[in-house]
Amino acid sequence: MKRLALLVGLVLLVALAACNAQPAPTPTAVVEAVVPTEAAPTEVPPTAEPAPAEPVAPAIVADPGLIDTLWVWVSRDAAEPLDVANPHNYNLLFNADGTFFAGLDCNRGTGTYNTPGDGTISIALGPTTMAMCADDSLANQMIAMLGSAASYAYEEEGEVVAFTMADGSVDRYRKADTVPSVGAMPPAGDADTALVGRVWQWAGRIAGDQVTTVDSPEDYSLTFNDDGSFYARLDCNNGGGSYTAADGTLTMSGVRTTLALCPDGSMAGEMSTAFEQPLAYAIDGRTLTLTHGDGTIDTYTDAAPSLVGTTWQWLGTTTAKEPITVADSSRYTVEFLADGSAVIKADCNNVIAQYTAVDGAMTITPGPSTLVACPEDSQADVFTQQISAAAIYFFMDGDLYIDLFADGGTMRFGELPTVDLPTPEAGVPTGTVNAPDGVFLRTGPDTSFPSVGVAAQGDSGTLIGISEDSRWYVVDAPSRADGRVWVFAEFVDATGAEGLPVVPNPAPVNVLVGPVWQWAYTTTPVETIRSADPTRYTVQFMADGTAAIQADCNRAVVQYITDGQIITLTPGPMTLAACPEDSQGDLFMQQLSNAAIFFFQGGELFIDQTASSGTMRFVTGATSPEANGGGDATTVTGLPFRVVSFGPLGAETPILDGTMIDALFDQAGNRVSGTAGCNNFFGPMNTASGAFKLGPFATTMMMCEENVMAQEAAFLAALEGATSFQWMVQPNAFITQGQINYTLADGTTGVINFVSP
Repeated sequence: MKRLALLVGLVLLVALAACNAQPAPTPTAVVEAVVPTEAAPTEVPPTAEPAPAEPVAPAIVADPGLIDTLWVWVSRDAAEPLDVANPHNYNLLFNADGTFFAGLDCNRGTGTYNTPGDGTISIALGPTTMAMCADDSLANQMIAMLGSAASYAYEEEGEVVAFTMADGSVDRYRKADTVPSVGAMPPAGDADTALVGRVWQWAGRIAGDQVTTVDSPEDYSLTFNDDGSFYARLDCNNGGGSYTAADGTLTMSGVRTTLALCPDGSMAGEMSTAFEQPLAYAIDGRTLTLTHGDGTIDTYTDAAPSLVGTTWQWLGTTTAKEPITVADSSRYTVEFLADGSAVIKADCNNVIAQYTAVDGAMTITPGPSTLVACPEDSQADVFTQQISAAAIYFFMDGDLYIDLFADGGTMRFGELPTVDLPTPEAGVPTGTVNAPDGVFLRTGPDTSFPSVGVAAQGDSGTLIGISEDSRWYVVDAPSRADGRVWVFAEFVDATGAEGLPVVPNPAPVNVLVGPVWQWAYTTTPVETIRSADPTRYTVQFMADGTAAIQADCNRAVVQYITDGQIITLTPGPMTLAACPEDSQGDLFMQQLSNAAIFFFQGGELFIDQTASSGTMRFVTGATSPEANGGGDATTVTGLPFRVVSFGPLGAETPILDGTMIDALFDQAGNRVSGTAGCNNFFGPMNTASGAFKLGPFATTMMMCEENVMAQEAAFLAALEGATSFQWMVQPNAFITQGQINYTLADGTTGVINFVSP
């Protein structure tokens, strides 16, 4: 987006378009005096005195060299010379109609002027604002000058205009675009990249119990530039100034605006209350919230499409051969996150990718993916293949377009439709959000279901059903394909909800149990703590209420309890190895121990900690052995076990001295891999519908001693004959024990005994 130039004066940037250097112009009258038409002669008595002539207003003459240029005060040549420390705080803008605007430090004013063409000037300052400026303000000196100016002349080839006062002192004003800005303006590199370059339209305000909606958001907007300046549109007026944005605090200063009288009902005055005071700010996707010191909250929305903060659904692809249409766009989506990762929904599977987007160029690199078998009509493979070939992106009419490499085509994406909660009709069951921070609207009655929107405090909707456990309401949402969303009943004040029909729970999309969740980062009120290596810090929740945790070089088993959105983790046995100096293992365990609430968003797991101390974000990560060169168990996440014995039940044989047999069970990737004593092995694992099946296995082809090879063959045969498994935690110990039961082709039944770690 083309950046707006610095605006520190009273008017739009277009008022600065005439600021190009030019030779000193010859004053020329541009507004002619109007000569009154003479009336027909009237007979009067000879002795009568002639009637006094009506006074004629002086001609208004505007020197074109002065007008439409923002002039800033730089110096005074007098008995006591003065160099103005903050020139942009003191400025003049002359208009062609004989009016002018003045920036008077913390105040602003307007008036009239006349330049008859003989080098003289008369200036009459009219009304001004009356704010109390700083002690070192020069506003009063500038006001005195305006009333005393007698003549003017151009210097430095028209770049400077010098006003001479009646006492002989001279004030010099220079074109604003030739004077560097000073003061509160931060260096370009310090501007919040999420804030700049976007047109933030004012949507509404919450002040106590009063909620105000802006009828015409396009008439009230803020645009922050990466040079520390900002532009404001306030209905019929425009303005701007400087800003700083650091540590969640936004301060706008040096604000100057035009002073046009806007129509009745204008909210320009209300919007301007955000200026000249520190504001707490937060950006969530395409929403900017500004919180005043008294608790008033202003909400702004991004008027233009943005990669980040929007869920994009695939509408189709145009190729050189034929267009590709999409049967159901909602099944194929991508969400770009601010940290450079992207969440891709490819029909029934989810993909975590990394992306770059700079100056229209784009790369998307897919990472871990689920491997669910999608329906026959699925377009997931085509979608994933195409988005992986991204080369260039652009926006048109609100849609996102991605050009593919080698003229492979152009993908078109549209925003995922927003949730429409129509105003409830009289007499129907209603629910009003009572949670101060609002509440998520989900596709099902659990936090494992994805969020499709948010309802703010005070929002109301029509209740059309209730969950089987009465903890969730079903809300009418005509804009959604199924016509409904689910909301947690605890955060809703319900009216007339007695006798609502029970709605069966839909199948969950996001699940807590099963995936290996990798810690990406934790957001706290003061900082963002990023994981140096997410693969070193993982948690996997089991259906039996236990969770396996990898905290860098140590492993732990914890107990967890969930109730709705609430989660509690109780640490249990843990190894005590000495990890590297840069380890974040202790911090990771401490944060998990403070878990309070969990939810899913964009296929990712979020865990809020107690006392609002932070939010942990987890992504899924599972890599198949084949993807890592085959059989390298160290690169696969999951549960590692070391085999100690196996054989017929009750007559198990310890493994041979000097050999190692281990196995790593990757439930997220449905794989098992490890070392069989001589060779590495890997193969599928199936635990669906209560079944338990391992293998068949592929192995490397190394040769070892005959007895080692025989042990390896027996172990792999036993593992492929697995029929069930169990594992348990020894009290007051750091060892998890387990067993796999197996049946061989000859009818032999046995058990594999293993420990972890």
